Amino acid sequence: FKPIEEERKLKPSGFIDVFGVDSSGRLTVVEIKRRNATIEDIQQLTQYVESIEREFGVRPRAIIVAPGVQRSASRVMQMNKIEFRCLTPKKSMEILRKKTGLEDYINLE
Repeated sequence: FKPIEEERKLKPSGFIDVFGVDSSGRLTVVEIKRRNATIEDIQQLTQYVESIEREFGVRPRAIIVAPGVQRSASRVMQMNKIEFRCLTPKKSMEILRKKTGLEDYINLE
């Protein structure tokens, strides 16, 4: 995955957290949540996908990244072909420690 933009502004729907291209060259919209994803979050991501599809003429891949997904949102995700990737605060910290060293990342000195 190669990020192209973060916080990409879409009118009138809001901001895409991360917009990029996956390893197959497909446009990808990534929405990141600190809490479990809700139906509203899935609907928001669906609006982003539709905006990108109108702009570029192709439907992008859609991924929601969160600690979990509410049961009621899971069905809506499947209907809209939205992928889920689990990322908890604990896992985020593990990744940061491996990649750069936590001290370097948050510049503790």
